[in-house]
Amino acid sequence: MAEERFDELDRRWPRSDFLSQVREVCRLHLAKDPLTRDAEIEELEEVDGVRSDHLVVSYHRGPWPKRLLVGAYEGSVGSEDVNRFRSEICDRHNVDEPELVYRGSLAANEVVDQAKRRGVWLPPFSEYQQVWDNSRYLRKQTADLLADPDYPLDLHVDKRWAPLGAPAPQAAPSGRRPARRSTGPSRRPARRSTAWSGSCRKQSIRIARWRTMPRG
Repeated sequence: MAEERFDELDRRWPRSDFLSQVREVCRLHLAKDPLTRDAEIEELEEVDGVRSDHLVVSYHRGPWPKRLLVGAYEGSVGSEDVNRFRSEICDRHNVDEPELVYRGSLAANEVVDQAKRRGVWLPPFSEYQQVWDNSRYLRKQTADLLADPDYPLDLHVDKRWAPLGAPAPQAAPSGRRPARRSTGPSRRPARRSTAWSGSCRKQSIRIARWRTMPRG
């Protein structure tokens, strides 16, 4: 029983290699569409003896079965890599519109053009990871903060920060008060009533006078 549990955890636990990272991003892309949310993703490291990391995605759109092919290439991709992926991997799976995700320096324009002619989408991993465009959310968040009458955006204090290994936090920009270091979530400043502040001030004065009075 214990071995079966560990085997199940091993299957569910994501691997740290590049193919598993591409698989996770692919799953997030598929989750945006209700028709592909339950798609089956299979990780393959070779096909018919040809070594190449890739994903085979299977799902149904209505009564028709569909298949997608997503290659994972770690390094700088060239024309030979595109041709090999198209002829030795894509043709064996017989799929249309394959994708070859790579992580390395940006491919040259002639390589991208060749991939288009061969019917291969060639996105870098940094572009492929953009599952959700948050620009609309950020615009709305900024507008809400600017319109807040109780705590407008210009009253927010930026937290000090320091890169890992830096001796001290970065200095605040000129003309701005340095922020206090905070380890918890930011909170709105507490508001004190005038009556409460006045009573505390009077009590402090009484204590100071009592301490300075001569004692017989």
